Amino acid sequence: MSIDKIEARLAKGEVLILDGAIGTEITRRSGLPGTSDLAVTQMIKSPGLIRELHKDYIGAGADVITANTYDCNRPALEQVGIDPSRVAQITAMAVDLAREARDGAGREGEVFIAGSLGPLGSDYDPDDVPPLDVCLSVYREQVEAMASSGVDFILVETAARVRSARAGVKAAVEMGLTAWASLIADSKGRVKSGEPWGEAVEVLLSDGASAVLINCTQPEVLSLAMKELAQQSAAPVGAYAQCARYKGFGWEFGPSMSPQRYLGYARQWVDAGARIIGGCCGTTPEHIRALGSLRDQA
Repeated sequence: MSIDKIEARLAKGEVLILDGAIGTEITRRSGLPGTSDLAVTQMIKSPGLIRELHKDYIGAGADVITANTYDCNRPALEQVGIDPSRVAQITAMAVDLAREARDGAGREGEVFIAGSLGPLGSDYDPDDVPPLDVCLSVYREQVEAMASSGVDFILVETAARVRSARAGVKAAVEMGLTAWASLIADSKGRVKSGEPWGEAVEVLLSDGASAVLINCTQPEVLSLAMKELAQQSAAPVGAYAQCARYKGFGWEFGPSMSPQRYLGYARQWVDAGARIIGGCCGTTPEHIRALGSLRDQA
């Protein structure tokens, strides 16, 4: 599907709605502990569960669904005891499930599929990010599989350091795919590594990123960070916050983060200039459904 439709809508200042969490929704629905391998192992064991999640987000009004490829890279598979030579196979499976959900809902041409590139190392530790060349090598393998499987664009997610996002963007652009880069913010609203947003935006846009986002960050901190990011970026910016925290033994959900409260934060992000809004850890289809009213706010 042509990404031109999305870019045209963003150029008009429209708000695009991303989907919400996959991993924490698997935990919520299955009752299984939120271990790091859950999204991949459950996809292999119960592909229908992943397909159903995508369908639910489409039904909730998402313009973009994200294939369950976040942890399908070689180091992530190896870490949980899955043969790393299966990168292409498992990545293709994730993309196929997203496409089946979209086409089964009769939304081909209306809902777009993003291929997710997750972090290589600890999700939240900028000191654990591998060198640029290592990130680039790993991401190239996965992006090649995504391109062959027919994703519409690449979403580099949860980057704790700019070079991680750069590698994903470079790998996507090399394959002729549009790339969005999403980074984590620290408690002061900066990039998690302490790098300033102005520097991050300049580097990512020069590498070919078409949008810069913030994710996997608590909503109140994201509101602070978005004010700075929106001022620094000439490209579209976006936000998808987390409503849960990983405690090392599983997910701790924030029971007070109702869909309507989350919408209140999202309105702040749109007011600051964000035009791509969705949900990260802990969000559900009901959170995404609530975001639909933002289309009238922009």
